[in-house]
Amino acid sequence: MDNVVWHPTQPIIIGILDWELSTLGNPRTDLANMLQPLLVPFSSSNAMHSILIGLNGAPAAEGSPSEERLLRRYCRLMGREYPLEGWEFAKVFGLFRNTVIQQGVAARVATGQASSSFAHLVGNLFLQTMATTMEIVDKLDSKARKSKL
Repeated sequence: MDNVVWHPTQPIIIGILDWELSTLGNPRTDLANMLQPLLVPFSSSNAMHSILIGLNGAPAAEGSPSEERLLRRYCRLMGREYPLEGWEFAKVFGLFRNTVIQQGVAARVATGQASSSFAHLVGNLFLQTMATTMEIVDKLDSKARKSKL
């Protein structure tokens, strides 16, 4: 919510900041960014202390659709073939990008330059996000090695 400007008297957003975080030209990256909570491991304790609530492994009661279900729907609506070409790369790129952003926030917290009261929560996410990124990379690497055998 720090990246939007609200109308002074109505509950509507009148401006969006940080456009540099948007990607122009490759919607896979924006899709991967939107679906990141499905990649982050669920933890009931994380949900209370984190601004990014992971849904990977969440109880069915949480109601989150699967990554596959959302991707199949996206492909159908966009007229693309499933599986979506370049999807794994988009996930890794989006997660790594967010790791870098989170590390930057952590640095601002450490130097006393953070402008948000919850910046420390964002800054604390970078290790978890990088671990999730590397799990995906390791799985891709393992698949690539097996396909060469």
